Amino acid sequence: MNNHSTPKDVFLHLGLIGALYVSIYSLISLVFSYINILLPDPLSYGSEIYSIISSTSALIILFPVFLILSWLIQKEEVVTPEKRNLKIKRWLISLTLFLAGIILVGDAITLVYSFLQGDLTLRFILKILTVLIVSGGVFYHYIKDLKSVSVNVNRNKLFAIITSLIVIITIITNFILVGTPSYQRKVRFDDQRTSDLQNIQGQIISYWQNKNKIPNTLADLTDSISGWQAPVDPETSVPYEYQLRTDPLSFYLCTTFSTNNLDKTSALTKNSYGPYGNQNWSHDTGHQCFDRGIDPELYRPYPIGVK
Repeated sequence: MNNHSTPKDVFLHLGLIGALYVSIYSLISLVFSYINILLPDPLSYGSEIYSIISSTSALIILFPVFLILSWLIQKEEVVTPEKRNLKIKRWLISLTLFLAGIILVGDAITLVYSFLQGDLTLRFILKILTVLIVSGGVFYHYIKDLKSVSVNVNRNKLFAIITSLIVIITIITNFILVGTPSYQRKVRFDDQRTSDLQNIQGQIISYWQNKNKIPNTLADLTDSISGWQAPVDPETSVPYEYQLRTDPLSFYLCTTFSTNNLDKTSALTKNSYGPYGNQNWSHDTGHQCFDRGIDPELYRPYPIGVK
């Protein structure tokens, strides 16, 4: 950094590079998630939802920040051409080129390694191409900017238009594949319903092990000491349904769902606990009942006086 760098220059360039790095990471992360959704891997676990939401949020906020800071810096350089030679700018651009170069080389090494191991799936190739295109585009733009004597307004404008179109298409794809924010709110309500039913089921099993019988109603599970009481629907506050069956250790747990999670091959509905985590809580849209039966050999009652 030289004496001509003002605090304004420093913060503008640091902000620009920071917004650029986060935008690139978020863009690549989003594309990777879309590839995982469209080409699901049966060996991978975990939903892509939270990755998509966080990456989209970062991109919506920070990419416009990157464009605005780029425009402000360009405006300064048009008025004061010597600002193109600020050390902080050249250092940060050089750092960006260095990192982009490392990523490109690493991309090539990973490609060759996977080829030699026989792991070149379409899913993997698309991810490699994503990193190659994004990193290569950034590298090309900034190497041109570093070599230019004066501001190339037309090239900068073209770069802004192309990257904006890419980001807009990526964000629109989010709503096509994942759904609107209102739909995601419904998904979260359904996740909470599933969690509540799991909680109630655990309490019923505990009740059986302690009292050698299952409760007649969910109110029987209320524990004044621990403070536990049966949860209710998070959206409607309606109590969950609990119905006894003819089998003395069998019962139904019922509720109404707003969405469905039946497609277990989708990266949107997979849970993060592996292939067996929530498979017995799969549900369609609407009123659903889960048939449950306690295995007395698996869940043995506690001996009297032992808990």
